[in-house]
Amino acid sequence: MSQFFKGWRRKIGVATLVVTLVLMGGWVNSLSEIDQFCVAENDRTLHVLYSCPAGIGWTRLHETTGTPLYGMPMDRFHVETFHSTSFNVIYPFDWKDTNWGSQSFGIRTGTVFYDEPPKTRELRISIIQYWLLVVPLTAISAWLLVFSSRNVKRN
Repeated sequence: MSQFFKGWRRKIGVATLVVTLVLMGGWVNSLSEIDQFCVAENDRTLHVLYSCPAGIGWTRLHETTGTPLYGMPMDRFHVETFHSTSFNVIYPFDWKDTNWGSQSFGIRTGTVFYDEPPKTRELRISIIQYWLLVVPLTAISAWLLVFSSRNVKRN
């Protein structure tokens, strides 16, 4: 067994396979649960890293006018998990009023403005679909693990 892990290709291949399996687990879990990791930058800005059926996303919520987001102090970091419903299964890939700045090959970035006087909120969204990460990593790990490197003799 120790011969299997000789060389950098096999070690990197196993590490890539582990990352792929973690992403696959997140993908399967996101079909029924939405996980969020929130970081409060200040009382007007909140960063959210989330896993939802649409993929892995990052959103920056910024309160541009009006009262701050939080009327009372909250933890700088917090994690939330909630059940996925039919409404948020498509979230945020089906938002019609979103100004998607880029929509190419499973990656979307855009900005949404909510104007509810006296507050104006700006959401900057970036999201990548799971398959765009899982498929290439699976191919790379298979290539690194299955195909052995050829020893080339140099003169």
